[in-house]
Amino acid sequence: GALFAGNAFPEDAKDHDPAKMMELMKKYARVGEHHKKLEYFVGKWKSEIHIDMGQGMVPEGGGGEDEFRWQIPGRFLIGETKGTMMGRPSQMFMILGYDNVKMKYVCTHASSLETALRHSEGVICDPEGKVIVTYGTIDEYLTGEHDKEAKYLWRFLDKDHFNLEVYDLGIGESGRKVMEFRYTKVK
Repeated sequence: GALFAGNAFPEDAKDHDPAKMMELMKKYARVGEHHKKLEYFVGKWKSEIHIDMGQGMVPEGGGGEDEFRWQIPGRFLIGETKGTMMGRPSQMFMILGYDNVKMKYVCTHASSLETALRHSEGVICDPEGKVIVTYGTIDEYLTGEHDKEAKYLWRFLDKDHFNLEVYDLGIGESGRKVMEFRYTKVK
């Protein structure tokens, strides 16, 4: 069909063989080890926010109650947060999964504190599988900058704690951590 029109065929399906295309569809739709890693997030968490306004990381005073659950079992998680940030009530929403075609983790999130829809993609970057790094861009409404490079580092500390570190790659030679969300599992 239409999904495989023109140059959209993967290299291993160039001959348009329907049987081969069905095998590829099955291959790229399989749930694998990267999807299983996402099970770690499922549950209720409490988060704290730390922020760097040029003086190093300090508690921001905000945070919230967070819940991660399967939206599409084994494939995509929904993460929802209700709390406060910068002294204001906030709500955040995230979709997190693993894309077999891109061979990357993918994340999209939105917040009640802005109108942007942020997207990032990346991989596990350490041999023990305790760090996922995704990269994306942000539009910085405080400075008017568009498409600034950002790095999101998911650090698994133990079974009940993880951090999400946000880096502004436009600061300094190799970027700077500007925010850190610290999560503790509640149940």
